[in-house]
Amino acid sequence: MVLGIYGASGLGREFLDSAERINKVKCCWEEIVFVDDTTEKQGTTFDGALILSFEDALTKYGKDSIEFVIG
Repeated sequence: MVLGIYGASGLGREFLDSAERINKVKCCWEEIVFVDDTTEKQGTTFDGALILSFEDALTKYGKDSIEFVIG
């Protein structure tokens, strides 16, 4: 399963930190990515996590393999 954090900014960074801490205790996600509508951010990274558009995230991982949290 992949975790998509919607919003590559301050609150999203907090979610990333929490998700990484959770993964150290119990591996829940194979990958953690950001999803953001800002086209200039897409294809780059934020705190080491890839930023994708919502459509690209669904295409890359499939709707049954990614879950989202709003940051």
